[in-house]
Amino acid sequence: MLLAVVGISCARPPAPLQSGIALRVALASLPRFTVAGNELVPDQLTNKVVLVVFLTSWCFPCLADLPTLAKLDRDLRSLGLRILVVGNDLEGEEALLPFAQAYQLEDRLLVASPEVRRGDSPFGKIREVPSYFLFGRNGNQVVAYSGVAAPGSVEALIRKEIARGVRPP
Repeated sequence: MLLAVVGISCARPPAPLQSGIALRVALASLPRFTVAGNELVPDQLTNKVVLVVFLTSWCFPCLADLPTLAKLDRDLRSLGLRILVVGNDLEGEEALLPFAQAYQLEDRLLVASPEVRRGDSPFGKIREVPSYFLFGRNGNQVVAYSGVAAPGSVEALIRKEIARGVRPP
């Protein structure tokens, strides 16, 4: 029964989250290393469009969004998109490492610290998963929402931000 309740809470329509945080400030609250041991270097995200996604390994809507995230990464990485996934599981790396390996997320999955899970970060309290924070090339937050959004609408927002920072030849 608990699983059914959790699944329902994950599937709410998108709701706005905290707004106005800057990418550099937000990144400072996240771990420096992915579950694969790769270092997160904020300078490598300069002039990139960055999508930060909070999820858990047990949330069905989160799992349903993984193919969309993989497609966005595949199609838009060369245009400047970077996706960071933050695992919010209470069990931390113990639960998230096998999850990351199963879904090929090891190089971009960060494990949320207890402070981030409590809401003591610029992201605020993550009350629903999945939750998304999109940052433009200038490092400013463009939008934040929770719940499952139509894949086309997310891609349209990202493409708009990618195009905004591209200078004509």
